[in-house]
Amino acid sequence: MKYNIFFEKSDFIPNTSSLLLDDLFSKSIIDQIELLKKGEIDHLLIRGIKISNNLPKTPQEIRDMVEVKENNIINSVANYLGNISKKGIENSIRFDIDGNNNTETWHNHRQYKYSVFLCLKDDPKTQSFLLSANNLIKESNSEIKNSLLNKLTYLENESPFSLIENNKGKYSFSYNIFYKSDLEDKIKDLDLPDALQKLERIKTFNHDLEVQKAISYLIRTIKNFSEHYTFTKGDLMIVDEASTIRFSPEYTPTKINKGDERWILSVSVDH
Repeated sequence: MKYNIFFEKSDFIPNTSSLLLDDLFSKSIIDQIELLKKGEIDHLLIRGIKISNNLPKTPQEIRDMVEVKENNIINSVANYLGNISKKGIENSIRFDIDGNNNTETWHNHRQYKYSVFLCLKDDPKTQSFLLSANNLIKESNSEIKNSLLNKLTYLENESPFSLIENNKGKYSFSYNIFYKSDLEDKIKDLDLPDALQKLERIKTFNHDLEVQKAISYLIRTIKNFSEHYTFTKGDLMIVDEASTIRFSPEYTPTKINKGDERWILSVSVDH
């Protein structure tokens, strides 16, 4: 469920902190955003937004300047989707404890409804994987589908749960499959849950046949998932956090200067 949609309106965007989506996008793009709000699609990629040539030198400076056009774009999209979280605008890419390589896990942030990302610079080495719970159910045979949706006892002394939750025909990944990332003990304020780590631990210690079938299928799906895209300058991605888990393989950024590491702005939207 990924859409590539190109910017179709004027490059002129007034420097106001609140913009209507009509000021930013064509009707066809707004219609796709509406489909995402209704739960018909899980994530939406809008390409071709014109990025300013005279941006401040670091992402921190960009975040601090309300009048920057790019802040207005990402805030306006987030406000259309709901209420912007108290965190405000952040930079989405985290680096390892040595500050050298981008390190991620298979994760989502279920405490929020949506995440919105805006890429300000190209980095051809990046890859982003987005796995959809809705697609996973759609593409599974009936036996596997039942295993993923059935409530099973995966964890000793905990109530049964399903790996994929069904809410009136819309599917999401269970809160229960995420585990605190090992990196969270090393990097201050890091919020990066780890689904694969939790699933592999369950697989190791729970030998119930039905549990093994469901867990093994989801692990294989994650490990063999190959569909990805590379963020390019002017890309705006909206992700439904409940129905999507994402991953970016470790890579060495093209350029690393202090304060110049993270050029994807992000905003979280509350439930």
